[in-house]
Amino acid sequence: MIKINLMGESAKSRLRAQREVRLVVYAVLAILGITTAARLGISGHIAELAQKQDGASYEVAFLRTLANQVRTMAKQNQQSAEKLAVLENLLKAKRATLGVLDSVATSIPEQAWLTEFREGDEGIKLSGMARDGETISNFARALAKSPELSGVKIEVAKQGTHEGLKLQEFSIRAQRVNRAPILSKSEKPNSKAKESK
Repeated sequence: MIKINLMGESAKSRLRAQREVRLVVYAVLAILGITTAARLGISGHIAELAQKQDGASYEVAFLRTLANQVRTMAKQNQQSAEKLAVLENLLKAKRATLGVLDSVATSIPEQAWLTEFREGDEGIKLSGMARDGETISNFARALAKSPELSGVKIEVAKQGTHEGLKLQEFSIRAQRVNRAPILSKSEKPNSKAKESK
């Protein structure tokens, strides 16, 4: 059987062109769909990353604040430790001085009177008056037995008068057994602060 092609060449090419246009339109629509889906996925991923970055930025800011607080607390702790060390030195110096004063107070006989108590680089100097030389010797012996003092010796013992009474003037030198801690200028109590109280 013989088929007769009733369509002309122009109709065929139009049909082919329409198919090609449809294919191109479908391809463009498919590409647009894929691009839109990819764009939405990427946008969601970007939003998620931005949210994570904001969270990380917040954590970094929080950690920086926390680190600053820790540094401040460490500095305050160091200052407190330094102040505590100063107070401990002051207490040691006070205890050492109180020990010496207690030893002197418990050793002094009834018939002896102190007129001077001085402590310097050369040691402790006690000056005063007593009824007689034996009282001065008893005082020096009692001081020598003290656990706070060493090297006790009578430097001067001479006859003198005080308000018409004949008395022995004396001067005794001694050394501390445990020297008081040497305080720096910042550790020494402020005399002006004491006066204002």
